[in-house]
Amino acid sequence: MVGISSLAQNKFWVKLVIICLIVLCLLAIMGTVISNSQAHGGFSSAEVNGLSQYSSGTGLISDTISPTQCLSSPNAAGGIVSNDNSNCTTYPLARSPGSSLTTDLLNTGSLTPSAASVSTTNTCGVQEFVDVSGETPSNPSIALGGVTYQQTGPTQFTDSPASVGFDGTSGWGETVVGGPFGPTFYAPPGPQTFSIAAWFKTTTSGSIIGFTNSQSNTGQTNWDRQIWVDSAGNVVFGVYPNAIFEVASAGTNYADGNWHFVVATVEPSATTGFGTVELYVDGSLVAGGVGNESDGGNGNYPAQNYGGWWHLGWSNASNGWTDGPTNPYWTGSLADIAVFPSALGATEISTLYGETTQAGFYSAVLSDSPKSYWPLQDNGTALYTASLSNVPDSDTYPDDSANPGTNTGTGWGWLTTDPYGPIGDKAAAFDGSSAWIETTTGPPTAFYASPGPQKFSIAAWFKTTTSGSIIGFTNSQSNTGQTNWDRQIWVDSAGNVVFGLYPNAIFEVASAGTNYADGKWHFVVATVKPATRTKATVKLYVDGSLVTGGPKDEPVGGNGGDPAQKYGGWWHLGWSNASNGWTDGPTNPYWTGSLGQIAIFPSFLSAAKVATLYSEATAGAYAAAVTGGVATSNSFWPLDGTVTPGPCGYIGVTIQASTGVCIYPPSSSPCPSPPTSEGLAVDEPIPIPLPNLTFTTALMGTITPLPPTAAVGLHVSVGWAIKTSYGGFSAEIDHGEGYVLL
Repeated sequence: MVGISSLAQNKFWVKLVIICLIVLCLLAIMGTVISNSQAHGGFSSAEVNGLSQYSSGTGLISDTISPTQCLSSPNAAGGIVSNDNSNCTTYPLARSPGSSLTTDLLNTGSLTPSAASVSTTNTCGVQEFVDVSGETPSNPSIALGGVTYQQTGPTQFTDSPASVGFDGTSGWGETVVGGPFGPTFYAPPGPQTFSIAAWFKTTTSGSIIGFTNSQSNTGQTNWDRQIWVDSAGNVVFGVYPNAIFEVASAGTNYADGNWHFVVATVEPSATTGFGTVELYVDGSLVAGGVGNESDGGNGNYPAQNYGGWWHLGWSNASNGWTDGPTNPYWTGSLADIAVFPSALGATEISTLYGETTQAGFYSAVLSDSPKSYWPLQDNGTALYTASLSNVPDSDTYPDDSANPGTNTGTGWGWLTTDPYGPIGDKAAAFDGSSAWIETTTGPPTAFYASPGPQKFSIAAWFKTTTSGSIIGFTNSQSNTGQTNWDRQIWVDSAGNVVFGLYPNAIFEVASAGTNYADGKWHFVVATVKPATRTKATVKLYVDGSLVTGGPKDEPVGGNGGDPAQKYGGWWHLGWSNASNGWTDGPTNPYWTGSLGQIAIFPSFLSAAKVATLYSEATAGAYAAAVTGGVATSNSFWPLDGTVTPGPCGYIGVTIQASTGVCIYPPSSSPCPSPPTSEGLAVDEPIPIPLPNLTFTTALMGTITPLPPTAAVGLHVSVGWAIKTSYGGFSAEIDHGEGYVLL
């Protein structure tokens, strides 16, 4: 909130205050650079006064570290003092909300702005339900589909715990540790002595947890160790000792919209072949007993013999079980799910149920040594960073030159396929903000090692409607960390095609008079060769015709006859560093549009050869030409492979204000079902004081061609800022690190 006042005698006095902003779901990477900012462990607040040099204020944002709510605060005299260094060690934070520091500038008075805005830009990440058991390896559960975080938790607890809401159609979680080759507890025969505990709330039938031999929720051939609520509201637990065995509550409808606590325990008999299965709800035994289960000839195993994974909010009990749920998914909320490698006794279960705080329950669970414990208090502070079985980190673009496979391209960001390429083939489409291709071959390979290509040609087909980079060469394989960069082709803000080298000074040649950013396919060739100790020949062709350059037109700048800068490096497609320091650089280092049939030659192409390449009418003829028919390429990327859209394309997102207004997609009504988001951007006014915001995501499509090995949880990580302005003042609060789990 920003205020400015006017008093009598035309003297203006200013008071700027940023009031406590407490939001529900925090936060992703935010890279905004803002003046007068103060960083606090990733938080920053900024105030900018367009009329006066005087401005002051402070921000307050909540975050959760472990079970502790931590708040950002100024680390200065008069500010809020941190009093919980144990859990908030990296933040100057306070345990409870305090008053913001107010500095009076000459006098007081304020006007309240009518609205603020929430601004977001999206990246993609995989989110997890954190496992806090302390086991090695940890067993986080990957969140999938329609899940909503930071819902109200068990009402028995007095310290306002959270829970995760599941939509009943697509939301669930799969664990990452398990299967036939997993740790002992998960490998065959799977858990045999164990307990499962969970808090649940629902008004309908559905599955709380299940164990299967497929990490995904498809492809199961074995499934048991399941807890669900049946159509009558009974709680049911089922195992399969070579036959279906179920125990169930009776006489009470637990699908009543209230919070309840369930524990199922299993323990085999060492001698009789009869195991003990018990089911407790709200601290009381409701079904089962000592020696009640026959192992069915299963060798004293009370559960089926296989290795597997746990699933939260989903089970396969609706498939073939006697009293299975009407829905394999869970509709409602879940919290504090734990799996123990022992059969908990009645006293231990009573103790767990008797806890009156989330913190107390948390400690009690850990005292019983769980194998996994998912509190489901998650608000997105942790991304799952290990590998995923069916979502590649990148796309691969083969090198089809005369040296096949020597310089494969690796795609990053939002790369898709343009089905309408330049010569009857497909092409690669770039989003202009994240997509680019990194080549694998660089130093010390010849041609790429220092001094880098000096006699060479670049050919590429391109299509765009704006400025951007087609290709570039740098001394960093990534698109960060460059200290040397040249050999770049781009389109400038006027639609001219530009080629740049750095023979100890910037050297650029550019077309003029034609706007090539016209949404049509064009063919560019840049060709370079040393001519003398002081001159080099650089020519630029577009659509088969010479547009600039000529014999000996480039002074090599004391570069010893080398027309390009001396360093070893890598090519980058759809990105260059020409926007950094070059005379007529592109307005965007990334490419917005399509690229295809890019080739690098270790030779100088003549006008006749360029014309021949441009005249090739089919992809096959062009490929033959660049692999020896006209010239032999060192690298050739057709970019014509089919690319599966990246994870962002499968994510549906809504941002709901507690006032009933949908912030994204914008609406004065509550949010609809999440729409597919291929690049979330929000800059919508929201009321002051700021309401709670609820972020919800859903998986909108299949990840890979069937059959997928797993349907992992892909969620948008949203960087955002809350900002407002009035009377020439503006204020903004960002979060510079962390993630929002939507």
